[in-house]
Amino acid sequence: MGDLTLHDTGGLLMTLLMERASETGRSPEDVAKEAMLRGLMRSPAERLAHADRIRAAARPPADGQPFEDSTILIRRLRDGE
Repeated sequence: MGDLTLHDTGGLLMTLLMERASETGRSPEDVAKEAMLRGLMRSPAERLAHADRIRAAARPPADGQPFEDSTILIRRLRDGE
């Protein structure tokens, strides 16, 4: 209980967490938990913009399929559907 599982896209997430942890002198786990809490407090439009930035920076999956879009509901809420 209380474990945090991160799904990474080609090592980018862990690289960013490790860089932020070394800058702040905290553990990568603490950095990840703080980022997750900040993300939960954002509005749907802010969360969507952040997710889009992450997808743009990440390499596409090796099988050539697009990323699974878990933000469809947020997009619809943002667009008033």
